[in-house]
Amino acid sequence: MAQVRPTRRFEIGFESENCATVVSVSGEIDMATAPQLERALLAAEQERNGLVLDLQGVGFLDSTALHVLLRASERLNERGRVLHVVCGQGPVRRLFELTVLTATFRIHSDRDAATLEVGHS
Repeated sequence: MAQVRPTRRFEIGFESENCATVVSVSGEIDMATAPQLERALLAAEQERNGLVLDLQGVGFLDSTALHVLLRASERLNERGRVLHVVCGQGPVRRLFELTVLTATFRIHSDRDAATLEVGHS
């Protein structure tokens, strides 16, 4: 019998670190939760700071979530900015690698590296 893994509650948080606005997400990002993420990213994009999206607490992303991230990246690129994404080794990082989105986003293994890079740019 297959084991059912417990899902983490979907949550979004905002912080400021090293000249970066950090949007941290936990839980699963899918068709039901992607609109909340999009609203959070739109709000964070209004800040003058660099933008870091911390996905270390995310265990699953679907195509809807990827679409939200691509739109955010496009909006930022239009303003000469970059979306920095934090995700360690695991299924989320593997998805970025399989979809070759590692070339679209600045991928970081940890939050400190992402905020440090934003602070130096």
